[in-house]
Amino acid sequence: MFDYENICYTKNAVKCEINTVFSHNNKGILLVILLEGELGVISKKETYPLEKFEVMVTSSPCEIVPVRSSKIMYVLMQGVVATEYCENVGNPFLLNNALYDFYQHKIQQIVDAVPVENKVLISGLCYSLLCDVVNDSEAVPLDYPSLVIEAMNIIHQDYMGMYGVEQLAQELDVSKEHLVRVFSKHTGTTPGQYLTKLKIKVVKQFLIENEYNLEVIASLTGFANANYMCKVFKKYTGQTPVQYRVANENKLPTKTLFGQADDSWLL
Repeated sequence: MFDYENICYTKNAVKCEINTVFSHNNKGILLVILLEGELGVISKKETYPLEKFEVMVTSSPCEIVPVRSSKIMYVLMQGVVATEYCENVGNPFLLNNALYDFYQHKIQQIVDAVPVENKVLISGLCYSLLCDVVNDSEAVPLDYPSLVIEAMNIIHQDYMGMYGVEQLAQELDVSKEHLVRVFSKHTGTTPGQYLTKLKIKVVKQFLIENEYNLEVIASLTGFANANYMCKVFKKYTGQTPVQYRVANENKLPTKTLFGQADDSWLL
């Protein structure tokens, strides 16, 4: 019989209110969402704050420490796949803020599935979630300088209305030169390139998931017009948006070994 628990599984996925220190002593990958309140996560003797509507990933053992009464949702993933990933996780990091609703929905699915004790379903949901975490190219490592973390968070939240690095520097109250220098040193890319890559990723999602025309997609992703969006899209992908849409029109979510939709093609 196939051992689902040995691959990727959880028996510990909960939506709850906490008022005291909450310890996780079993080894695995912990995803935590703060729904209400204020808290910190202690991992490897360092404390990392978690704000409302953020999703943090950390290795366990760790402790969740509420500053005041807080509501959270979390899942502790274990098994061979989770353990292997756990060994490569450094400091805790935040997942792409723009995908908060997406991650909340997937964790809620696991929370709802655990009481049913359907091993195939739970294993499939956990494996799918772990794949999303691994492929989240916009995750924010919390060991970056605060300036870089703040810049990434602003880009994720305001990419639709952000016209350039000058605006970002003004919001952070630093010079453009200083921002570019610090950001590039720690990420290997400039803030402008990071912003553009995020926009291109969202354009790809719109092209596959919706039938919006290019002008609508351009307006929804912060490009001045469809022509400019097409020019940038081709520069970064080697294809026009129309070519990309046609090439991926049949790539609807398919069933995986575990019976869950495989959405990794969106990443």
